[in-house]
Amino acid sequence: MPRPSPQPLTLALTLFALLTLSPAAQAFITPQVHKADALRADERRPDRHSKTRWVSPDGVVIEEVRKGSGKILNDPTNIKVHYVGWLTDGTEFDSSRKRGRPTTFPWGKGRLIKGWDKGLKGMQVGDIWKLTIPPEMGYGERGAPGAIPPNATLIFEVELIEIK
Repeated sequence: MPRPSPQPLTLALTLFALLTLSPAAQAFITPQVHKADALRADERRPDRHSKTRWVSPDGVVIEEVRKGSGKILNDPTNIKVHYVGWLTDGTEFDSSRKRGRPTTFPWGKGRLIKGWDKGLKGMQVGDIWKLTIPPEMGYGERGAPGAIPPNATLIFEVELIEIK
């Protein structure tokens, strides 16, 4: 009797790992994800042209969708953004784009979810970044009743329009 090929088992184990592990653990086993050594923008910027996807030390997966050319977001301030937020099952729970107008937020002041405060640092005006935010950096165990279930991983596409 021929011996079964190991590829289906390897594929099944990899798929299982990707579906059940935290984003930080997924990043560890996924070769195209690069880990940032720090969140400081000046440390991340020099090599950002060769890295379009990285993981913050807090487990936020950041993917550059489009590169901007404006001012860099470093210090707490108000920012104007367009964004769309999804759950991992594809359910859209919020969108400034659907409302037809960008939103202004106080960034870096602890008034947004931690994943935004940590994940947007170093973003440049004109950038579009996709953030995958683990539950502990989002709404955690409480969720957001009616919109976001408890312990939900959140996915945002954020376009930085202006740093005020």
